[in-house]
Amino acid sequence: MAAIAAKGAGHPLFLEELARAAVVDPGGDTPDTVRMMLQARLEQLHPVARRVLRAASVFGADFWVEGVAATADLAPEVVAEHVAALAREALVTPHATSRYDGAREAAFRHDLLREAAYAMATDGDRRRGHRLAGRWLAPREARAAAVAFHLALGDDPAEATLLVGRGRRGGLPAATRRGRGAAPRPRARSAARSRARTSRASR
Repeated sequence: MAAIAAKGAGHPLFLEELARAAVVDPGGDTPDTVRMMLQARLEQLHPVARRVLRAASVFGADFWVEGVAATADLAPEVVAEHVAALAREALVTPHATSRYDGAREAAFRHDLLREAAYAMATDGDRRRGHRLAGRWLAPREARAAAVAFHLALGDDPAEATLLVGRGRRGGLPAATRRGRGAAPRPRARSAARSRARTSRASR
């Protein structure tokens, strides 16, 4: 029940649908009814705002303005303006600090929104998004496997394998080996952020 409550983000209708789905298929995916309700809301947004959300969803629960800009082929300040507008709509939350130097970090308000945005992208857009996200993360992310995860989903297994090999040999750029946590997965934001804070505090 705790997992259902967390995923439903306090929304009564979402909670009802998630609870019903959990009875039918424990551990299953988000019900289509919930995803469709959220997608209907996202369809009301400005087209560029939807583009920003789709690109952000590739990164996971947390994302970065500059990373989204590189992934969506938009100017960083355009992305920043739409992130601010999305924050006013209670869809995302900007963070005061960032895991990566010089990059503005934000997060989806809850996983259901990220899932809905991700599902709105075409398969081709998701592959391209993961590939570009991996390339943007490569000089910043401490764990090569986290970057390789995106490159593999971006249909670039050769680059992913090469990157992991370089990481094992210590051949990644210095900024990539600084010990910050792995790129966040949708349901592990808190743990990833906690590890990142612990890593910073121990320096």
